[in-house]
Amino acid sequence: DNDDDAFWSVAMLPPTETDHSVDCYGKEKVDVDGSADHDNEDISPTQSFTVLPPDPSSQKPLVLSLQMNCNDGVLSDVSGIPWDAALLLSGFLYGTIEGRRLCYEACFNNSDAMHDGGGILELGSGLGIVGLAASAGALSVRSALQSERGGVDFNVDNQLDQEINNMECSENDTDETKQSSNGCAKNFRMVLTDLDNNEILSYLRKNVDANLNSIAESSCCESYSKSHPKSVAIIGELSMNVTACDWAVVSRLAQTTNTNLSGRPRIERFSEERGYPLGTFNMILGSALVYLPGHAAECADTLFYYLTSANNTTGFDKSQKRQAIILQLPDRAGFTTHFVPRCRDLGLVVTCRELEEELVEKVQLGWKQKISSAEDYRLYFIATC
Repeated sequence: DNDDDAFWSVAMLPPTETDHSVDCYGKEKVDVDGSADHDNEDISPTQSFTVLPPDPSSQKPLVLSLQMNCNDGVLSDVSGIPWDAALLLSGFLYGTIEGRRLCYEACFNNSDAMHDGGGILELGSGLGIVGLAASAGALSVRSALQSERGGVDFNVDNQLDQEINNMECSENDTDETKQSSNGCAKNFRMVLTDLDNNEILSYLRKNVDANLNSIAESSCCESYSKSHPKSVAIIGELSMNVTACDWAVVSRLAQTTNTNLSGRPRIERFSEERGYPLGTFNMILGSALVYLPGHAAECADTLFYYLTSANNTTGFDKSQKRQAIILQLPDRAGFTTHFVPRCRDLGLVVTCRELEEELVEKVQLGWKQKISSAEDYRLYFIATC
């Protein structure tokens, strides 16, 4: 175990950003800022993954094409290969009735969807598999309900108009306006995040853009548009955004608290900090987030912040249960010893369960190979009281 942890401590370091690199095929590749040397194109390797639906006889599969990151001919451990945990969690979110329902409710059927952004936040997105599957799951339920109700989903009303208005707000708006639930909240219903690293975020954006058509087809959405200068993609009535999320910054925010009458910490929000998405979310997703004790507490603080920080905003429904869904190997260093206790110290409720055998089999069928240690993974549900 010690050797394993030592490996991950090195493997998970942020990749070095260089001005020029060579791709897996020995040719010069596009720089991370989008410029190319000697007019060579980026031919990063791709891998496909099919996420099977709950009922293959009447529902469409989600076929994802994933562009992978490689440095000097070697696939990176970050944004380089699909992680087993991400494959399994995506299978739960898109391939089960329960997962689809949870994604839909977080995006469209939650009273907080009209306040402060709502929606879903994915931490440690990597290649974006989980966020893409969650988007398709939410939209699939949305499309089915629209079909049943003659094209109308009464839970959404005019929220798309509000989303478009939000995206058209001036970049010169004040911080107060940006965070206001009645103004230009810079939040979107599906937000995929990772380290504040240009290369990692670049591959994440590429995978979002590359799979919009697949999400639209699997969920029977008729329209989509690729990312524009604000890095927002709109598919059907769901907006998708890619941004950085620095857990250390969010952890500092979460620890800057006042105490309310119940003795629980109340988050004070500071808009001058950056390196993290603004707003709160109805659901947070993560796969294999914790692998070292050093960042376990920061990860727990980040969950707490985004699940509870809207307590101080107008219109927040305190009775609304928000939760995080984390797929994790329990024996990873720092998870049961640091992460879980920290969550409980913050007043969050942590429960877990095993993955169903049928789900694992479907994921392996879509991945076309066996996932080692799949039976050891656990689904953790971390919720507000």
